[in-house]
Amino acid sequence: MGQFKLQRSSLTYDNVGGTISVRIDLDGQADGFGRTLGTLGANPANADEGSWSWTGVSFPDTGDSQTGVGTGTFRKTSASVWALEGHIDISGGSRADLSGSFNLLDGTFSGSLS
Repeated sequence: MGQFKLQRSSLTYDNVGGTISVRIDLDGQADGFGRTLGTLGANPANADEGSWSWTGVSFPDTGDSQTGVGTGTFRKTSASVWALEGHIDISGGSRADLSGSFNLLDGTFSGSLS
């Protein structure tokens, strides 16, 4: 499918029952999907490993929008970078495997969909 690069537009931390989670709103481009907006959630926040979720929408050149929801796991690779693996279920019935990274300091979420 191709590459994606999204930029953080906001970041929210939440404490639920003593576990801190983070929600990161992102905006950018994804090959084959066009402009892409969505929210990446991670639990627990700033951990060495955990789970992530994605809910978003894209606007391909065809003029139709597509939604996507996904899940996977993350692992910390440096003080401010996490590697993410998982999948995104795309409206219309297709599924894309995701391999990417999120850099907290520069606010980028980038990688590939296949």
